Amino acid sequence: MPYPQEIVRRSREILEQRREKAVADTVERRLAVSRRAPRALEIEREIATTSARLAAAVLSGEKVQEQVQKIRAFNLEKQQQLSDLLCEAGFAPDVLEPHYFCPVCQDTGNNQGRLCSCVVQLEKELMYERLGAQATVEHCGFDRFDLRYYSEQPTGSPAVSPRAIMSRTLSTCVKYAQDFSLSSPSLLLMGKPGLGKTHLSLSIAYTVIEGGYDVLYLPFHTLLARLETARFSKGSAEYQDYLDPVLSCELLVLDDLGSEFTTAFSTSVLYDLINTRQLRGLPTIINTNLTEGEISGRYGERLHSRLLGGFRVIPFMGEDVRLQKMYSK
Repeated sequence: MPYPQEIVRRSREILEQRREKAVADTVERRLAVSRRAPRALEIEREIATTSARLAAAVLSGEKVQEQVQKIRAFNLEKQQQLSDLLCEAGFAPDVLEPHYFCPVCQDTGNNQGRLCSCVVQLEKELMYERLGAQATVEHCGFDRFDLRYYSEQPTGSPAVSPRAIMSRTLSTCVKYAQDFSLSSPSLLLMGKPGLGKTHLSLSIAYTVIEGGYDVLYLPFHTLLARLETARFSKGSAEYQDYLDPVLSCELLVLDDLGSEFTTAFSTSVLYDLINTRQLRGLPTIINTNLTEGEISGRYGERLHSRLLGGFRVIPFMGEDVRLQKMYSK
């Protein structure tokens, strides 16, 4: 489940920047040592000769053990001298060594022939950053979804409380995120504004990214605006370059379906997007404030069939949580 090339490329650029900084900082520190404690660099060079001296002692075959002990004693003595000298000059003991961001791989990204854990973490952070560029994510997370804002008073027929429905919805979203795979179903999160659809879909996205999947979040109106700009201003190549990641990411979260100005172009984009991802077997999460009837009336029966037939509907019920929070201040 590799991340998209833009993420991999950016992570390698950051690794290179980290290495360059570690080297530059080391050179600067060593210059400072050369000015304030020049003898320290001489001792360092003396210590560096011990490896060659050890090899020569072994190859000579004469009193090897005795020579090795003397060389080791010499090495320890010089290391102590170096440490004391650096301390007296006000330097840390490791001032002459590179300070890598990741001491395991020394900012190469390679740990004994395998991808270092620092790269895995960096790529996740870049995915989170990409997600956050399109969404307000600092208050998201399943643990931040507060069911107290949903009434326990049963409504409808059969009589079920909004809290009971939302408790099931929360559990469904948590399980979906934890068990996510490319064979997971697509979800259609439906309900009035302010009930937590964006909150839970972003919480799913964050959890799925943690599993190493390529996730893309976009409000539908933002996607349309970018595609229209690319298509009518910059040409078909730019249009396809922007559309390809939307069609190929392993999980697409499409927010605010229905908030856009509906045109033949927007309906065509939506149909092609849903149809292509379904044919490729890629899961999609769509959030909408529209009812089933409004979806049919706005986008037509063909799209209505694609959405309601190809997506698992997740209901959201209750009163606008954003307004409740605002009025409670």
